[in-house]
Amino acid sequence: MRWEAINDTSARGTLTDGVTTVSLVFRFNPEGAIATIRAEARYRMDGDKLTAMPWGGRFWGYAVRNEMLIPLEGEVGWEHPEGTRLYWQGRIAEINYEFAQ
Repeated sequence: MRWEAINDTSARGTLTDGVTTVSLVFRFNPEGAIATIRAEARYRMDGDKLTAMPWGGRFWGYAVRNEMLIPLEGEVGWEHPEGTRLYWQGRIAEINYEFAQ
């Protein structure tokens, strides 16, 4: 993961895996936690074809779980001219994870 500062409250995170590279712009809240993310283009099915559209998400309700600060609520979706169409919206009720070695 490569990080590039944009300003005092946002940064671009870029991840490369093989020939695929993706980037998201992360905006941080005053406490330093991720408030929103945005990609200029993320593909979605539009009938029988793939269409690239702006995509974003927002996160809130941060709490410490197993010594890690995570958002317990959030939503993500595609940004249409008439407004965001949510793809996922939810609240984490339980989480289990293992740290990579």
